[in-house]
Amino acid sequence: MSKELIKIEKKEGKETCNARELHSFLESKYRFSDWIKSRIDKYSFTEGEDFFKVSEKIDTSGGLQNATSYFISIDMAKELSMVENNGRGREARQYFIACENNLKNRTAIPDFNNPAIAARAWADEYENRQIAENMVKEKTEFIDDLIKERLFTVKQMADYFSFQDLGQNKLFKLLRDRKILTEYNTPYRNHIEAGHCSIRAIKRGDKSFDQAVFTAKGFEYVKKGLIKLGYKQENKIIGE
Repeated sequence: MSKELIKIEKKEGKETCNARELHSFLESKYRFSDWIKSRIDKYSFTEGEDFFKVSEKIDTSGGLQNATSYFISIDMAKELSMVENNGRGREARQYFIACENNLKNRTAIPDFNNPAIAARAWADEYENRQIAENMVKEKTEFIDDLIKERLFTVKQMADYFSFQDLGQNKLFKLLRDRKILTEYNTPYRNHIEAGHCSIRAIKRGDKSFDQAVFTAKGFEYVKKGLIKLGYKQENKIIGE
């Protein structure tokens, strides 16, 4: 591993990284405190197991400030990177996988002069690698299944796409301009029949209204349309 993207350090006997560094690398548009708290809550991470909180002073534009830092396990860092669902997230996830492999290679070397010990060591190494590869595959498939099964609001799609200069309001306008949504932000019938979206009834207090929600098929349909329009992510056109 030639380049250290994010510093790995030991906390409470575990290999961890500072969540602030990961947040900065991912270039999240959310404030760090909001980002980390929402991720912990949404994905049920456990303090003392997945992360450790440390009070320390950090350098800000206003000088040194007291703040809470979160040191997260490599597994948690991989998952946070994966759910970011963008190029930086994929790069960070691959980095943490490489860090794990590097740490495994630093473990004590068995006495290979003893054939029985050597054979057992190679078998253990192969089994551990298979387990690690299966865990990564299962987590990736889990995220893919979430995308396939869920329905997306326009705001959620804008967040997932992470295209430059494309927020919720602009995406609404584009969907109206392309005759996917009506002037009332409800789907046109042809897109409902095509399986791109549907209407969900929302109630807030005494008022109720219709909300457009998009299927996984609609998610990909809209994404491909935006790419054709030249929208970019991570300083390059998606799909290049």
